[in-house]
Amino acid sequence: MLTDLLNPDASNRARRSIALATPGLWPASPELAARALAQGFSPPGAQLPRGVAWIVSVDERVPSVPAALWWLTTASAADDWTAEFVHDAARSLASARRHALRDLPVVCTLNAPPARSWRAVLKCAEPDLAVPTVLKGTSFGLAMCIAQGALALDQAVPADLLATAEVLPDGWLESVGGLEQKLRVVVRGGLGITRLFVAFEQKKEAEDILAGYGAELFGRTITVYGPRTLREAFGLLFEDLSGIVAARWTSAAGGAAAAGTLDELWRVTLAGDHEMLCWSGVERAARLFKTTLGAVDPGRARRADAIAAIASRHQGRGTLLGIPEDEWLLDLPKPIRLRYIAHAVQSAADHGDGSEDCYLDLAGRYVARRGDRFGEDLRVRGAVGRVLATLERYEEASATLAEAVSDWFAIELDHEASYALCEWVRVLGLNEKASELDHVAREHGARIEHHPQTSTLSIGFQRLALGVAWTRLRRWDNALAELASDLDWDHLAPLRGARLRWLARAHVERDAGRAIELRRELGDLARRDAGERTNHLLATMDAALEADDAGAWTSAFAELVGEVEDAEARRVMRRQEMRALGPGEVLTRAEAERFLRAYRY
Repeated sequence: MLTDLLNPDASNRARRSIALATPGLWPASPELAARALAQGFSPPGAQLPRGVAWIVSVDERVPSVPAALWWLTTASAADDWTAEFVHDAARSLASARRHALRDLPVVCTLNAPPARSWRAVLKCAEPDLAVPTVLKGTSFGLAMCIAQGALALDQAVPADLLATAEVLPDGWLESVGGLEQKLRVVVRGGLGITRLFVAFEQKKEAEDILAGYGAELFGRTITVYGPRTLREAFGLLFEDLSGIVAARWTSAAGGAAAAGTLDELWRVTLAGDHEMLCWSGVERAARLFKTTLGAVDPGRARRADAIAAIASRHQGRGTLLGIPEDEWLLDLPKPIRLRYIAHAVQSAADHGDGSEDCYLDLAGRYVARRGDRFGEDLRVRGAVGRVLATLERYEEASATLAEAVSDWFAIELDHEASYALCEWVRVLGLNEKASELDHVAREHGARIEHHPQTSTLSIGFQRLALGVAWTRLRRWDNALAELASDLDWDHLAPLRGARLRWLARAHVERDAGRAIELRRELGDLARRDAGERTNHLLATMDAALEADDAGAWTSAFAELVGEVEDAEARRVMRRQEMRALGPGEVLTRAEAERFLRAYRY
C-alpha cells in the first residue's frame, strides 16, 4: 500500500515493482511519482490491455472490511491470483454485453469472449485481506458493462478509471455497499486512479469520503462522476464516438476493419439477435459506414441501407423496407434472401401504408411449397400471418399462423415456433375464439415453453401474448395466470411496460386498488425510461375509458400520436382511417376503443 512506497525496504521491493508496473497503480501524484522514480521503479504504459477494466471488492468476513483492486479480464498468467464470479456477480456478467450493446450510441464489433471466460486478477490488496477465490455481488455491474462496451468499440478502458455501481435491467445505476472501504484502497493502493464512476445517488458521499483523506492524496485529484444511467456513463467515457469510428474506418488500414464490422452487423441484423435489445448503435454504425465508405464499396453500402432500415424498424419507427429487384435478391444465398424478405414483410405490417399486398406477393414468390419448407421459409410465413392480421383478415391469418406452428413442429424446431404462436394467439383473442385459444395454449404453448431450447425471452413474449388475449376475452383467471406468473419479468426489459399495462387491465374488475398500483408503477418506469412512455399513455387511455373521462383519453391519445410520434399509433390511424384531432376536438369513445383494439400490444 501507500506506506510501502513512503518507507521502502528490501523485503518487498520485487512485489512493489510488479505492482507499480501496472497501469492505474503508478502514482498520479507528481510527488509520489518522483519518489518512485528515485527508488529506481519504472512507470508502466498509459493504457490497460483491450478488454480490461478495474473493479474493487470488499471482504465483509473480516472486521476491518479490507478491500482489493482487481483487473476484470479474460487473460491471466499461471502465477496470477484469480477469482471467479458467482451468484449475482455471475448474473451481472452474463447480462453486461447485452446492456452495453443496448446503450452504446454506435458499435464497431460484436465479437466478444463468452461470459464464462471472464475472471478477476488480483492487483492490489490491503494487508489483512483473506484473498478470495470467488467474487459475488452486483457492484461490479458498471465496470463489466464498460469493459464489454470498450470491446464493442475496439477501445481500451482508461487506466485511471474505476467504476462501481449496480446496473439495473433498464440501464439505471444503483448505489453499492462498502463505498468507504473501496475508496480507502483506491487512495492508498490505486495510486494512478483519478476518475471514479458511481451511481448519481452516491456522488456526494464519494466526494465527502475522498475529501476526508486530505494530505494522503499527495496532491492527486480524484474526480467523481455520478451518471444516472449506463448510457450516460458511456457518454462521459467515450466522447465523439462517431468521429472516432469514422476516423478509424477512413484510415489507411481501416477499410478492412470497417468491411468486417458491416458484414458482422449484416449477419446479426438479419438473424434478429435477441441480445440486441436496442438497435440505435447498429443503425448509427450502418449509416456511418454509408457516409464514410459507401462510395468505395457500393455493394456493402446497399447492405448498410438495409441494416439501418431493419435496425430502425426494431426501434419501433415503422420503417418500411423497400422491395428490391429480383436480381439483388437472387444474388443472396437462399437463407439470407428469405431472412431479408421476412424483415421486409414484417416492415409492411408495421408501416400499414396500403402496400401490404405487394409484400404478400413477394413472400409468395420466394417461399417454397409446403413440405419443402425449412426454417427461413417459416419465418416468412409467420410474417405473412402478421400482415394478414393487421389487415383484419383474421381467418386467413389464423390459418397461416397455425400452419407455420405445425410446420415448425414437423421439422422438430419447436422452440422456433414461438413468434408464429404469439401472433396466432393475438389473432384468436381479437377474433374472440376462446375455445380455440384454450386449446392452443394447452397443447402448442406448453409444448414450446417446455422445449429446452426455448429462451426465457420467448417464454415471456408467449405469456404476454396469452395474457393479453385472455384479458381481451375477459377471462381474468387465465390472464392473471400468465401475466402474474413467476417468470423473472424485471429482467425481460422489452416486456416490462406492456406486461404492467395488461396486468392492470386484468386486475380492474377484481382489485381496482391493485390496478392503480400497477399503473403508478408503470408511470414511474416511464419517467425513468422514455421508451416506456407509449405503454404509460396506453394505460392512461385504459384508465380513462374505465372512468368515462373523454378529456383524459383524448389528451393521452394526442400525446401518443403527437409528441411521442409512436409508429404503431400512426399505423393504426392509417389502417383505421382515423382523423387527426384539431384544437379543442375530443376523441369519441368508439374511436378510442377502436384505436386500442387495433394497437398491436
